[in-house]
Amino acid sequence: MEKLKVILMSGSKTGCSYADFFSKKGGINLAKVITGPDSARGRGRKEKRAVVADFCDRTRLDLYQPDNINVEETVKIIKDCGARMAVVVDYGQILSGRILERFPLGAFNIHYSLLPDLRGAAPVRGALLRGYKKTGVTLMKMNEKIDKGGIISQKKINIKPDDNYKVLKERLTRAGILLLDKFLDKLLQERDIKIVPQPEDSRGSYISKIDKSLSPVDWSLTAEEILNRIKAMAPNPGCFSYFKSNKRRIKLLNGEIQDSLTGEPGEIVEVTKKFFVVACNDKAVKITEIQPAGKRAMPVASYLAGNDINKGDRLISKRTPKN
Repeated sequence: MEKLKVILMSGSKTGCSYADFFSKKGGINLAKVITGPDSARGRGRKEKRAVVADFCDRTRLDLYQPDNINVEETVKIIKDCGARMAVVVDYGQILSGRILERFPLGAFNIHYSLLPDLRGAAPVRGALLRGYKKTGVTLMKMNEKIDKGGIISQKKINIKPDDNYKVLKERLTRAGILLLDKFLDKLLQERDIKIVPQPEDSRGSYISKIDKSLSPVDWSLTAEEILNRIKAMAPNPGCFSYFKSNKRRIKLLNGEIQDSLTGEPGEIVEVTKKFFVVACNDKAVKITEIQPAGKRAMPVASYLAGNDINKGDRLISKRTPKN
């Protein structure tokens, strides 16, 4: 029996997990992986290999890196590839009708929310920013409307108290691969696939790409708002503050709300061997994981083993200018 030819489109590290799944899935021929071009990064602006491209190099998967997925050259390459379907996850480009119609079985998107909620570019960060207790994954058949295709399956995921962006996305990826695996089994067995259209009048909600403007911690916000931002931005680009006393910058990666302690916003109101607590507008946030400038991420306990943090010190959003 001839294997089902599939194209994977992804522009993030998440795509590596799906490429690995496809390369091992029986009955599937991962005919091509499409990702974004390499880009100049860092202080030296050296060209760095796109993460999915690097994975394909190491695993010898057929790779294509167009600047624009919708140009004539790309349409021809996809047509010549002969893939019967595409799977899209974290790709970052909108697929035109000309691209979608190249796949006889269709193009399918794995979106990290329970559609129609949190359509858009940042559903995982959005769920954390909004303090959701639950989110999930949706497998849908794509059309030309952004995140409004017919729903094939969904999986709910509880958001745990210590989840940040990286941890939650990894859990959602595992759930997404399970949805995809079950879907492919049905296709390979030629079983009927039920696709439920999203209601035309369903407005849902939308979350656009989150930018770095949320990175400096504004301690005048509520503890819940601050903690949600810390979790949504961790580990990169991260939320950060400066110690007012010595201008040291730290990235805040995780913590929890502390109800019993209060103080001036940004004031460190408690220090133990394992954590420190910072006052906010209403309550306080206990910080348990940080990343000092130029260092790796670490538990606060590891940082305190070699550095002093004192009760009464202040955290500020910007480094104060030199006198």
